[in-house]
Amino acid sequence: MVVPTVNGNLIKRIKELWNDRGNRFVIQVVGIYLCWKLLYYIIENDKGIVRIFWLKLVKGMGVLYAEITHRLLLMMSVPNERIAHAVKHTESQKAITIDEHCLAIPAMFIFSACIAVFSGSWRNKIWFIPLGVLGIAGINIARVTVLAFVHFYLPDIYFIFHHSFAFIIITYSLVFLLIRFWMKYLSVVE
Repeated sequence: MVVPTVNGNLIKRIKELWNDRGNRFVIQVVGIYLCWKLLYYIIENDKGIVRIFWLKLVKGMGVLYAEITHRLLLMMSVPNERIAHAVKHTESQKAITIDEHCLAIPAMFIFSACIAVFSGSWRNKIWFIPLGVLGIAGINIARVTVLAFVHFYLPDIYFIFHHSFAFIIITYSLVFLLIRFWMKYLSVVE
């Protein structure tokens, strides 16, 4: 039986891969994504205070997003009412609910963690992370508002397409652009 050994060439090659900024970026992003999945697994399977906190956070964010969406739709002259974490069109009785997966929490986590682990001063990270999270929340609220409008006035196929594809691409494109901005203008080159 042959037992694999770690030799100097393998360690040297791993260091070379890590020292390349592009490779390090990919490794860090994949690691952050895996950390999110692990954290979410822990949250979903917790039976105690962590799960209770998570459910309260999600409920509060859902109600907040619904309230803002409700008000934005009223500004657009769309008759609607907010019911908890849902927005209902008062003419057609169609409604959208803003559930956990609608809140862009994974995008916020991935963005925040990426900025935290990438190079750059903590002084810049302290203002850039909250600004980016607010930007992600803002585009997500715009997304929910447009989705409500599409759902209220257009055939369901348009809602399904925009909910499942178009706005996912837009949201993660914003995350990518924010990270790219950080790396280009605020990250210290090592």
